[in-house]
Amino acid sequence: VERVAVKPRALADPGTFTVTFKPFPGSLPILTVPGANNPKDRLLNQTLFSVHSGSAKFEGLQFLLRPSQPKDGQQVAAVQLIGAESCSFTDCVFTLAEEDDSKAAVVTVVDPKEVMAMAVSAQTTPKVKFERCVIRGKGRGVWVKASRAVEVEAAHSLTALDGPVYLAEPKGAASGTKSTLKLTRVTAFI
Repeated sequence: VERVAVKPRALADPGTFTVTFKPFPGSLPILTVPGANNPKDRLLNQTLFSVHSGSAKFEGLQFLLRPSQPKDGQQVAAVQLIGAESCSFTDCVFTLAEEDDSKAAVVTVVDPKEVMAMAVSAQTTPKVKFERCVIRGKGRGVWVKASRAVEVEAAHSLTALDGPVYLAEPKGAASGTKSTLKLTRVTAFI
């Protein structure tokens, strides 16, 4: 098992794409934010992957989501969905370590209008799926930071969170569509 610091990556393409992230056979990396020793790593948004369009799949990965400077009010997440269609996790383990003024989440969903110019009709309802995953620690599972519809599905997974599995904030104008949360054979330690 080896910790691998991931510099934030933006996944964007004018068309539709699907990208899959999985470890090299025989390796067990733990993806985390860059260390606190580098002044450039003091970014407030320490999201590892920002998906602006298309779909992202993560298979067999582990994530350690701990802000490098927790007193700075940083936010750390494995994935931030902006204009994305979907994001799925299969056989993944998430360890969240929210502390002080920082916030940690597996997935954050933001209003694309805050980040990029996008026609209202072009907005999609992002889908987040967990299959055979473990989400543990202090933080949030899926954090919807604006009034935006999202479909969340978890199956055959375990959550042991000091915090919500799903949190939607009432920010911005209502979209008129509803969010869904579907849990199938999920064990939750509260």
